[in-house]
Amino acid sequence: MYNDLGIVYTMMGSNDDALAALEGALALVERIGRRDHESYVRNNRVHVYYRQGRFREAVEEARHVLAMTEELGDAGSLGIARDTLVDAYRANECSSRP
Repeated sequence: MYNDLGIVYTMMGSNDDALAALEGALALVERIGRRDHESYVRNNRVHVYYRQGRFREAVEEARHVLAMTEELGDAGSLGIARDTLVDAYRANECSSRP
């Protein structure tokens, strides 16, 4: 539920609320040990980070998500994780252009 709320807040442009919801989701999935869901929540957090201008954090988190997804062997989510990493790199690159 928190993850979905974080997605909705992100879509609405309420990035601080999105991050708060995603932090709640992350705490929950870590507590119950659902690493697959943890990767989903972290992936969504990447999108908030780069929307907040936190480009380095976005890239670092996206790399972590990709590594988690590869470790879990989640072939279905691998493309999504790679796409998110590219989005983070692109946002970071665009932020450093004059």
